Amino acid sequence: MIYMANKISSRISSILECSIEPADVIFVLDTSYSIWPPDFYREVEFMEKVIDTFDIGPNPDQTRVGALTFGHEVWVKFYLNSYNGEFFLLFLT
Repeated sequence: MIYMANKISSRISSILECSIEPADVIFVLDTSYSIWPPDFYREVEFMEKVIDTFDIGPNPDQTRVGALTFGHEVWVKFYLNSYNGEFFLLFLT
């Protein structure tokens, strides 16, 4: 049991170390007719929660975020080089 607890603790430490590393993150959101508006808003809420865990910005030590939506077509909502803080979330609507 102690071995498992140590292994889980080690895994959590690895995850936390990874979470502070910069990354390029692209969100792909479904806006097809099979997705009801409340479900789309859940997608956006999830994306916001994930984005809040990163330091977003243009510097090499910061994470870049992009998003696109798809339904019957694909639309780029914002690119990885859009560094306007949370302002870019407005482009989703």
